[in-house]
Amino acid sequence: SQKRLRELAQRSQRIVERHKGLDVNTAGLGETLTPAAQAYIDAYDAGVNKAAALDLAMAKGRASVADLNQRIRSCLVLVRRAVPEYDLAQIDGTVDRPDRLIANATQIVALLTQAGDGVRQSQSVIEALQQAVLKAEEQWAQAQVARVELQKAQGLTREHALVFHRELVTLRGVLRALLGTHHFDYQMLRTSRVIKGAAIEDDGAQEVVEAPTDSASHGVASDVASGVSTNGASTNGASTNSASTSGAPSNGVLMNGAGVGVATGVTA
Repeated sequence: SQKRLRELAQRSQRIVERHKGLDVNTAGLGETLTPAAQAYIDAYDAGVNKAAALDLAMAKGRASVADLNQRIRSCLVLVRRAVPEYDLAQIDGTVDRPDRLIANATQIVALLTQAGDGVRQSQSVIEALQQAVLKAEEQWAQAQVARVELQKAQGLTREHALVFHRELVTLRGVLRALLGTHHFDYQMLRTSRVIKGAAIEDDGAQEVVEAPTDSASHGVASDVASGVSTNGASTNGASTNSASTSGAPSNGVLMNGAGVGVATGVTA
């Protein structure tokens, strides 16, 4: 996952600093891996914040849309009295379609305004509906902005993840050549470890960097995008091999090229 990759980014920074005097290769990695790791950490953290902001914005948007829907339903009897010839079946919006609900409320305001003072309490109903419409429009628009901001953050996180992962593969190859596969620092940079005393997997295990996919409905997963997996499972069957370092085989990088989106359970 991206969360796991973030942990490796912090860990790799410390390991590079610890071994920077070991070899010219480790010293050089300090100039490339360290900033790449930090850029990824910053992008990941920003994405997590954007995901939380979207969750909050969507909750407010859904609440305001639900309130508008309730107000529309409560004044349908008044509309029937004011404009008996109007077919109420035309008001067919649901909370799943905020734009249609807003259009329905605007239509009801126009009908009651047209009826004039002949309808009792029509003015208070009109004012309440107008306020509910303004609130729903504002908060739903904010939710859409938050959705776009999260998509941008996910894309940036993916870009930095790929850059850092290439540096990570290079670092593991250097440490493997200089320190051996049983060295603690090399093992701590593995993306897949068998817990409780089992052997560390061989570097022949394929690694996968996946493009982020849509989040689960009704909220956004805090894990901003899919990250590094070591199960050797490909995504959409597309694969490319990264270059080997220090004569050691490097791991393959697979991308599915999927777009970034957020499913919220509420459609516009």
